[in-house]
Amino acid sequence: MLSVNGGIATVDVQGQSVAATADTLAKLGIDDVELSRLATLYQPGATLWRVPITHFALWDWDWFTFLPRSFKSPDLSPKKKGDAQEPNSCTGSEINAVTANVNGQPLAIDSASHTFSRSITLASGMNFVTITATDAAGNATSVVRQITVDHTPPTLTVTGPAESLITKELVAHVNGTAVGSSAVTLTVNGTAVTLGAGGAFATDVSITEGANTLTVVATNAAGLSVTATRHVVRDTQAPALGWSAPADSTITTASTINVAGTITDAT
Repeated sequence: MLSVNGGIATVDVQGQSVAATADTLAKLGIDDVELSRLATLYQPGATLWRVPITHFALWDWDWFTFLPRSFKSPDLSPKKKGDAQEPNSCTGSEINAVTANVNGQPLAIDSASHTFSRSITLASGMNFVTITATDAAGNATSVVRQITVDHTPPTLTVTGPAESLITKELVAHVNGTAVGSSAVTLTVNGTAVTLGAGGAFATDVSITEGANTLTVVATNAAGLSVTATRHVVRDTQAPALGWSAPADSTITTASTINVAGTITDAT
C-alpha cells in the first residue's frame, strides 16, 4: 500500500512501487469500497496478500496442507445473466476485521452498510451503555451514553388558588411546586411556566366573568405527566336587592316591624 488520499488507499499490485491504474484495479475486482477498507485498516507501506476465492472449501491459502480427496475444482466458467449463484459463493472481496460489543455483549456489524443494531435490557434509574469497537491491530474505540429509565410521574402540588375560589380580580394567581426524578416542564392552561429552585412556580392567569377552569400539567423527561385542576369564579356584579316591606316612608305605632324582600347574586 503506497499512500492514502481522501480516505482511499493507493496500491501497487506489481511490486514496483507504482500506483495501479484504474483499469488494472478493475480487472482485479478492486473497487473503492475495498480501497477505503484498506485505508481504514492499514498504514502506507503495508504489504498484503490478496487472493480472490470464488468457492469456499475446507482449506484456505495460508493453511498448507493436502486437499481432501472429495475436493472438486470450482466452476469458474462465466455465469450467464440471470443464473443463480451458489449459496456459499461470493463476489469481489470484503475486509472486515472489526469486532464490537455493547456492555460486553457481541454486536453484529453489517458488512455492507457497516451499521449495527441490538436491543439491550435497561434497569430502572440510571444506566450506562458502552459500545466498544476493536480492529485487527487491537486498536479500540469506546463510546459511553447515559440512559435513565423513569417510571414515576412528577409530584405536582398546587398551593393556590384554592378550589372553587370566588373573586372579582382580573387574574388568578397560580402557584405551587413540581418535582421529579428527571427534568420537569410545566404548563398552566397550555402556556409554559418556568420552574424555579425546588420546582417552585408562580404565574397569573387571566380569568373571565363566570366560571373558569385552571389546568396545571407537569411532565417529566420520560413523557410521564400529572394534572391538577382548580375551578375559579369571577364575579364583578353586586347582589341584586329587592325590598318589599315595609314600604318607604311607612308610619306605624308598632315597636317592631317585619322587613322582607329578596336578594339575588350570580354566586
